[in-house]
Amino acid sequence: MVIRGDSMTGKKFIFSLGENLYALEVERVEEIIKAPKLFKVPLTPEFIAGIATFRGTIIPVIDLYRRLFEKASAVPPKTLVVCNHGREYIGLLVTEQRGIEVLTEQKRKETSEEFIKGLWTEDNREIRLLDIGSLIKIEKAESVAKPTIRKVPRIVSVAKREEKESYLVFTIAGKRFAFPLEAVVEVTEYVEPREVPNPPPGVIGIIGWRKRILPVVDLSVPLGIERYKTKKLVIAQHEGQEIAFQVEDVPGIIRLSKGSIQPPPAYVRKKNHAEVSGTYSSEDEILLILSVDALLKKGILGMVEDIEKVGAVSMEERSGEQEKKFLFFAAGDLVCGLPIEQVVELKKSRDITMIPRSPDFLEGVIEVRSYIVPVLNTGKLFSIEMSERASKLVILEYKNNRLLGLLVDKFLGIFSLREEEVIPLSAGFEGTEITRFVEATTRIGKKVAFLLKPEKLLRTEEIKKIDTRVKKYAKEKDADERNQSIDS
Repeated sequence: MVIRGDSMTGKKFIFSLGENLYALEVERVEEIIKAPKLFKVPLTPEFIAGIATFRGTIIPVIDLYRRLFEKASAVPPKTLVVCNHGREYIGLLVTEQRGIEVLTEQKRKETSEEFIKGLWTEDNREIRLLDIGSLIKIEKAESVAKPTIRKVPRIVSVAKREEKESYLVFTIAGKRFAFPLEAVVEVTEYVEPREVPNPPPGVIGIIGWRKRILPVVDLSVPLGIERYKTKKLVIAQHEGQEIAFQVEDVPGIIRLSKGSIQPPPAYVRKKNHAEVSGTYSSEDEILLILSVDALLKKGILGMVEDIEKVGAVSMEERSGEQEKKFLFFAAGDLVCGLPIEQVVELKKSRDITMIPRSPDFLEGVIEVRSYIVPVLNTGKLFSIEMSERASKLVILEYKNNRLLGLLVDKFLGIFSLREEEVIPLSAGFEGTEITRFVEATTRIGKKVAFLLKPEKLLRTEEIKKIDTRVKKYAKEKDADERNQSIDS
């Protein structure tokens, strides 16, 4: 049910809350719908029941009974009333709608009740007029000082680093490969391609992506390796044209210095495999770095150009659009995104060392290329339940070239978002703890995702506690290493 704005004096929308009657000015009411299933946002007051989508905007939904009486209603709310407040929308969960009545100002009584700005008593009924503004005024949490981070040698400060480049790591037939991250547009779940007649070698079909048609390349053909089970699609870009590569899995992201990348192996150079541009080796892996340009031979690029010209599916003109890439991950039921330029590495959470007497949200520390990096338990940080087997680790650049790890349940992929797809956090959350972490919201498939502010993940006092514990751990570790060296 949609109620059109009507500023006629005295017209009120009446609804029930348990056995009590309440009212709103008709011009405040935008829409009335059946109460939907809601996602409870962590670090918000109990009376914020969750979030809902309204006219492309993600809005907070208030459990009105809990807000007014500070307890749950015995009768579950059946109706969601979407109201306007300035330029914002807010949802109210109520028992049921009762209709529209004219309540004259002459019969209105003053009241000192909280959240109420008027009272009508007539026909053995009491009707209370809600003050929307006071409903969403949440007592501000203690102000958060801007973090000031001391430089602690060897712990998490990485002040003078070699110039590095990030790479997306993926597997094909159990072997590890990588694309330069700057060439990657998105990483998404696999979609079965539609076959096309007489495709170029390696092209197995086409898919629809953001109202465009993309060719799908089977990398086992140009690389000359065995076929593999496909789980992911990597959307890469070459000279403004996107192509989908099917891969087995995407275990992570790695940032490498130019000096650590070696030329391709001799056997690769002998066979003129220009697709492999370099290699990286460490104690536990060998990584072949692929050139997107070399993989996209003229036949594939010609197919892309033909698709663009034919326009077999309705396509949006994307020239001039500004997009920003984000890494998305799941922590319990919460979906979060981080700016891709601040992600240093994705990996499995092996070898995390616990530190005694550390803050509850500090899972431990991990060594990343000789740096000791604190790892936060995202579930404890956001007060949500995560799997006990959470095994994924996001290493991000936190602030002042410092590194920080986040323990999460699952990597969901890399997505490019247009400006209109990034929705500012509703003013209805103002003053809640969640605003400290979250900058904006968006949608990934059918799920609402929260775009995090990495520099706000920790308060100043939390940084000090972590620095103290990690610094002590580093000293003890150095002492142990010196003793072992003397003994040997």
